Amino acid sequence: MTPLIVGGLLAVACWLAMTPSQTSRGRPTRVGRRRRYAARRQSPATAPVSELAEVAELLAMALTGGCGVTEAVELVGDLYPGVLGAHLRTVAAAARWGLEGAARWDAVPAEWAPVRNALALADEAGIPPAQALTTAAEDIRRREAHRIEVAAARFGAKAVLPLGLAFLPAFVLTTIVPVVFLLARDLLR
Repeated sequence: MTPLIVGGLLAVACWLAMTPSQTSRGRPTRVGRRRRYAARRQSPATAPVSELAEVAELLAMALTGGCGVTEAVELVGDLYPGVLGAHLRTVAAAARWGLEGAARWDAVPAEWAPVRNALALADEAGIPPAQALTTAAEDIRRREAHRIEVAAARFGAKAVLPLGLAFLPAFVLTTIVPVVFLLARDLLR
């Protein structure tokens, strides 16, 4: 009978955990607030890192193909309909207005720093920027891979405690408690 009660309590706890995050009065619970805050924290003005690396490589290809920097930025900006395209079109417009070098990139987020730095380095050194942009794309990917590895390592360390707290009681209940009950029954006879 006891396993049925424990199973029923676990089923009720799971059901309560899986219900929507709204209380009966319509206010969000703590979990609902946390989800909404996390969604608000992710700005729509940011772009995925992998796409930034792709943009850097596309800029390098366009420059290798014979486009000027402004034309390449405008061309690649037209390829991307979302946030990335808007950022690149902003940079191209700034170049058409006459802004020089890194000042063109002031209106876009800091994520674009590797691309901006590669173009500024190539401009200052007087070299073609295609190789610098390819190197910037590799650096962006390498940094993102490192960030993912660090996050995975942190997750592994953070997952040990909850798993231990979940498995230790199960181990005690399935191995030690039955042995103690059997020994107590034998001693009481």
